[in-house]
Amino acid sequence: MATSNPYKVNQYTGPDPRQALFINYYFTKESETFANAYQSAKKAGYEEEYCQSITAPSNKPKWLVEYTRTREEYLVTKAEENMKEFLNIDEKADIGLVRVKADLTKFTLDRLAKDRYAERKELTDKNGGRLFEEQQAKDIIKALE
Repeated sequence: MATSNPYKVNQYTGPDPRQALFINYYFTKESETFANAYQSAKKAGYEEEYCQSITAPSNKPKWLVEYTRTREEYLVTKAEENMKEFLNIDEKADIGLVRVKADLTKFTLDRLAKDRYAERKELTDKNGGRLFEEQQAKDIIKALE
């Protein structure tokens, strides 16, 4: 019977060697278990229950999420973590560094997650189509002057 943690690793001792084995088996085209999460996990030495749920969206382990996300996803996640930190900022913090971090966070979210965080300022719909015809836009601008 396999033990659930044969390498005796945890969040403080470092990564489980089975993680690297799983990644190698699952993502290497030459592997006999390529793109088969269950078989890759089994071959890496994980227990049956873990093998059955390793890639389920609601149960995907943090190490696998971090390995498979894109650079943009990583930056957005990091920026969202920064936003949470700002809510609990220490009043003794270096305000200059806080401003720089806040500006970088805003820039990242505005560019990479604009569908969730950016302020819309353009006169187009989300698909790039015009909301107003050119003459209508000119009339609105003239009325506002």
